[in-house]
Amino acid sequence: MAFGAIMMIFVKKIWKTDTEIQRYIYQKTRFESENPGCKWGTFHIQKEIFMQAYANFGILLLPGVLVCNDTNPLTALEICGFVMWVCSYIFESVSDK
Repeated sequence: MAFGAIMMIFVKKIWKTDTEIQRYIYQKTRFESENPGCKWGTFHIQKEIFMQAYANFGILLLPGVLVCNDTNPLTALEICGFVMWVCSYIFESVSDK
């Protein structure tokens, strides 16, 4: 994730893009339409970002921790799971962009 964030910073500078991730634009628009005149829009977006970070670092990290703490060699199931995780991560990153 840190590598992806660094790459997004460099891509933003190279391509001169200044767009937000679509899910955050949607959440901001939804919050503003449900709460017109409310000054907490920025706080709401920060809450959404922290919820995503919790999902990525808290819940999605657990299978990797379990595999790393296993003393046996990797099984075919673990390798298949790792390949599925990499594909899913790439799919999410492309869809966010």
